[in-house]
Amino acid sequence: MKNILKVLLRIGISGLLLFFILKRVNFKETFELLKNANMRIFLTSFAGYTLLAMSSALRWHRLLLVQDVKVAYRNALAYYLIGFFYNNFLPAVFGGSVIRALYAGRTTGKNKEAFSSVLTELLIGSWAVVSFTIIVIIISFVWFRPVIVKTVIIPILTVFVIASTLIYLFFERGFMRKFKGIVERVKVFELGNKVKEFYNAMYLYREEKKTIFEVILVSFIMQLSIAFMNLSVGISLGFKLPIMSYVVYPTIIGLLATIPITINGLGLREWGYRFFFAQMGLTESQAVTLSLLFYFVGVIGSLAGGIIFPFMKLKPQFHTNNRVSATDKLHDKSKIEDSFGSD
Repeated sequence: MKNILKVLLRIGISGLLLFFILKRVNFKETFELLKNANMRIFLTSFAGYTLLAMSSALRWHRLLLVQDVKVAYRNALAYYLIGFFYNNFLPAVFGGSVIRALYAGRTTGKNKEAFSSVLTELLIGSWAVVSFTIIVIIISFVWFRPVIVKTVIIPILTVFVIASTLIYLFFERGFMRKFKGIVERVKVFELGNKVKEFYNAMYLYREEKKTIFEVILVSFIMQLSIAFMNLSVGISLGFKLPIMSYVVYPTIIGLLATIPITINGLGLREWGYRFFFAQMGLTESQAVTLSLLFYFVGVIGSLAGGIIFPFMKLKPQFHTNNRVSATDKLHDKSKIEDSFGSD
């Protein structure tokens, strides 16, 4: 019941935001934009979406391999597409990340390892997006009004420092040991032991510096894919904007859209496009049209997951005694003791 109320609240917030945004849109102007759009250029945005999906799956696949979750790349891509489909069409059921983890976990029998890979992907991916945003803002400083840069750079740097600190502390064994007593006192459903096992699985990434570097690099490629999608849509609509505006602003807006108060960022994203692209001379109608068409490309692209879904059955839970868990792998490699272990 509580989850249903949260979903309804998010739907309500998205609806209100869209109502107030669309209320100020000149639909006649929007219709003319769509009528005169260059369809050939617009269709190239789907190439950007394809690159985004493939690079997203590659990033996750690298993290799965660290956990010894042996899923073929083509299956990781299929699970990712199904996750995109869930995010766009079934947001009230499960998030796409949960669906992906369920598929990978139940296919291999390594549930906590699969879920730890998804959570690690979220942590590192978010840090990479913030880092990418800072880099492109610095590079593109000459194209933007200093007041706009100052408006966004301070909160982004703040998020970067906080995120970096939290990630460092999370993988710092000495700090996490302080929570050992609290974790061990949780006996209900052996939740304390499960938390320790899950953390040990995630801790494995601490020693995988090459993989982490690759994940960050692929995350940058993903952001460039999103920029290309926006660029294609913008050019197809006849907008003459600096190329870097399609790199910087969608990245910032993407961070804004991750605030969990709407459905899939709907409403927040449109507000972000209206605010930021208005600084580059677009009318509200033009900015919102750019946003909605970008979203449209993602929705249509995610239909591939809906096509794959019937052929990728979610297997029932199973266990095997002949597998090596990520926790066992940690001890076998003598990388660390129990991360919540004795001093």
